Amino acid sequence: MIAQIPADQDTIYIPGGTLNGVENSGLLEETINGDTITSGTNKGERINPNRIYALNEGRVYYQLAPINVNNPDGILTITGVPSKYGTTKPVILIKPVNGKDVIINDRSVNLVYGSIKFENIYYCTQQLDGYQNNELFSCGTRNRLPQELIINNCVFELCNIEI
Repeated sequence: MIAQIPADQDTIYIPGGTLNGVENSGLLEETINGDTITSGTNKGERINPNRIYALNEGRVYYQLAPINVNNPDGILTITGVPSKYGTTKPVILIKPVNGKDVIINDRSVNLVYGSIKFENIYYCTQQLDGYQNNELFSCGTRNRLPQELIINNCVFELCNIEI
């Protein structure tokens, strides 16, 4: 099954790179973390709590920092989409910077308050230096709002997800 995004869905397409070229390293988490309102009374809230972050099939995404999202009313969706680069799932690899592992709260690579949906991606949680975190995502909720974890047609290698 290939992920399809409806034309009317609010989507940000994040360019990846190649395995050897490491182009656009860090752009995945920079785009997701920075997709917030920057001023006014709603400062820090998600611009669109249900926006889709689309990754190109056949590309590599080097994660250099944690994804840290407070999105209690929406779904953080990361989806691999067909592209001119190939028909393999987009690959997310975690790359430490200057000897510092990618970790938040001393236990997880990423932290999300709210729901998460993954479609058609390959995510390897063992960092490129060999370090293995306890969890890929720590998920929580604020104000006891309901949440979901949806995984469709994905490969997660060496992974734990804590909810």
